[in-house]
Amino acid sequence: MRQLSLLALCASVLGTNAAVAANWQVDQQPAAAQPTATSEAPSAPTPEATGDIVYVPPPAAGGPMPTNNMTQVKVRDSFGEPQSEQPAVGEPPITRWHYGDYTVYFEWDRVIISVPRDI
Repeated sequence: MRQLSLLALCASVLGTNAAVAANWQVDQQPAAAQPTATSEAPSAPTPEATGDIVYVPPPAAGGPMPTNNMTQVKVRDSFGEPQSEQPAVGEPPITRWHYGDYTVYFEWDRVIISVPRDI
């Protein structure tokens, strides 16, 4: 039974010609590569990725907002009482606090994002 070297194993995993990888000996001396019917054809060029660009404007007042991972206690201490609070929804529970220029979203008791509001 023939043993393959680590280099040959890596070559086969990375998708190089299987016939060449199989011909690598334990002493890492490659045998002459023979073209085979199983050789992979060159791949076609990958098309350019496309997508939408999303712009999130800063708060209208330009003031600071709570940052990710702040606790609800820290948000209350730093920014005061919210104008309104939405109860937790879903699992994990997501809570919304509405301030004048932005809304703060919490997962459990931690800020996951602060979003400017359209006024």
